[in-house]
Amino acid sequence: MFSRGATLTFFFGGFLCLVGFRVALARMLASIIATGALARKRVALVGMVDHLKENGSVAAIERYGYSILNTFALPETGAPAAELKQAIAGRMREVIAYTQSANIDEIISVLTWSDANLVDEVVAVWMVVRIRAKMAQRKKLAWPLRSSQLLLAVERLVANTMAG
Repeated sequence: MFSRGATLTFFFGGFLCLVGFRVALARMLASIIATGALARKRVALVGMVDHLKENGSVAAIERYGYSILNTFALPETGAPAAELKQAIAGRMREVIAYTQSANIDEIISVLTWSDANLVDEVVAVWMVVRIRAKMAQRKKLAWPLRSSQLLLAVERLVANTMAG
């Protein structure tokens, strides 16, 4: 029905239009993001001091559309268990007070998951807070920020704990 020339012209013309549209859309979105016109999720960041100071941690979180309003450093794990538990509880009370007074959307915890006591303390507090909380492993900070993969990470953690 159509000649080969018309078909090829339609194919290449459509391809060029598609590529041109994607380039234009990418530039437009980049300029919108640069001006701050898109709303970013406001978060509080909770973690160990050395994890929070790592070079890529904060940048990785901001790359995924989060705006960090405040950071809370948890005490070092070298202290005796009773003192550590009290210090973590005190810091978590500060986090809860801040979340109630500030307008934040989420809390992100950057922890080493191998420290079971610390993770248990933090999870116990997140059960009480009415704000969405995410836990990210410091070495793989980017992927838990995608909500669909957080459940898979928790399932793997539980499976590894049961197996080990």
